[in-house]
Parts: sequence; structure tokens; C-alpha cells
Amino acid sequence: MGPNNQAYQNGVWFGMLFGGLLIGSLIGLIPLKFGSNRGDDVVGKVGFFACIVGGFISGILGAFSMAIGFVIAILVGGRKG
Repeated sequence: MGPNNQAYQNGVWFGMLFGGLLIGSLIGLIPLKFGSNRGDDVVGKVGFFACIVGGFISGILGAFSMAIGFVIAILVGGRKG
């Protein structure tokens, strides 16, 4: 049992993919809630899905950097009238 075992490798890949999607979804709630509170739902939803993709591709660093970027975009964009 070790890195050459197929079941072990499948478990590692499943954990990485599921963990990336989970962390992306959790961190994606930040721009989603922030956007809905500031009246900019569209940017908040796009930020949520971007965090999921970022978490899927590069884990917590990708999701967190996407969340920061979209929160800044919501702050700079202001409220829609």
C-alpha cells in the first residue's frame, strides 16, 4: 500500500477535486453575500462561480484571491440605482 496503489491514487485525486470544489463554494459565499448586501447581485453571483472555478483549479489560494478581487470590484462599482 502506498503511492503506487491505484485505489490510493484515486482517493487522492477525489479528495483534491472534492476539497477544491468545497473550499471554492465556501469562500465563494463571501462575494455572493457581499454583492447581495450592496445591491450588486450579478457581480456577486459571478464572483461565487469564479471562486468555485478558482478553488477547483488551485485550491484555497485561487478561491481566496478571486473572492478578494470580486469584493474589491463590488466596492469600487458601487450600488446600482
